[in-house]
Amino acid sequence: MRGRYRSTSFCSRFYHWRTTHQLDAGPFVSMAWAVAVEFQFYLIFPFLLGFLNKSPLKVICGVIACALIFRLMSVALGASARDLSYWHIIGRIDQFLLGMAAAVLIKQGGLRATHYRVVLLVGVLLGVAFLFGFHRLGGRSVDGTWRVFWPTMEGLVYAMAIAGSVGAGTLATGAVSRCLGWLGERSFSIYLLHMPVIQILVQKNGVLRMTGDSALDALITTSALGLPIIIGLAALTYGVIESPFLALRVKYLSEASTVTVRAIGAAASPKIIS
Repeated sequence: MRGRYRSTSFCSRFYHWRTTHQLDAGPFVSMAWAVAVEFQFYLIFPFLLGFLNKSPLKVICGVIACALIFRLMSVALGASARDLSYWHIIGRIDQFLLGMAAAVLIKQGGLRATHYRVVLLVGVLLGVAFLFGFHRLGGRSVDGTWRVFWPTMEGLVYAMAIAGSVGAGTLATGAVSRCLGWLGERSFSIYLLHMPVIQILVQKNGVLRMTGDSALDALITTSALGLPIIIGLAALTYGVIESPFLALRVKYLSEASTVTVRAIGAAASPKIIS
């Protein structure tokens, strides 16, 4: 029995749910692959954070360069660039690191609010352009060597948009901020549940065919049915499942220790994230 269950086997179970007879739930667990990738990242996060504190630019650029090289090597040996960049940590590490880079940038406070607004505008415009081009190329189902670079490009754009928004304080207060914060708390449930809801609407004739234009009908169906159902279910699962477990979290540092750590962090150089 000893050695039968390992951490790698445990993480891989989430990816294989749909391909084994252990849980043949179809689209209901389509998004569960993300759990395995997140677990793997959380395992290496403390080490990355420690390295970032010592040399942020070197670590971020170095790890992203390694990920790109490994993906190119794998594709050269016959791997699918699409699957490698989408389903696995080697394809997602870029986005995690670029998100950490955005946090470093905001923490160091090297830009003014006006600069962050420019970063936000550029990030949003690039995001729209990239997504338009992505879907014009065929979307998620299309494979190609260009997919090796897509996670890096996508992560950079989203990091710019988030850093620009937070740094500029554009959405810091007001109803819009509260609404986005509420959705953000429930975003993981939204992600996990959106695929089964979409599949049910498509398979059970839930699409509103009001205009005869498939794209426009899809937009109407998503706005009128899809989003309300998904957000409603996410609110339910967050309140019943996620929130009670989050309430079990405890403080790992006392108030005095927190003050001491903050004082040490303020004196440290370079100032990164704590």
